Parts: sequence; C-alpha cells; structure tokens
Amino acid sequence: MRLDGSQTILLSGFGGGLTWGTLILTI
Repeated sequence: MRLDGSQTILLSGFGGGLTWGTLILTI
C-alpha cells in the first residue's frame, strides 16, 4: 500500500486528533 503526501497528512492529522481528543476527555 503506497502512501502519498495527502494521505500521510490526513493520517497524521487523524492520529493527532485522536491524541488530543483523548487528552481532553482525560482532563
């Protein structure tokens, strides 16, 4: 499976959103 730039940005953005969502829920 090949990742191009937009997919990489999308995945990193999704991962970051998950991380922030978890932090906000934890606080």
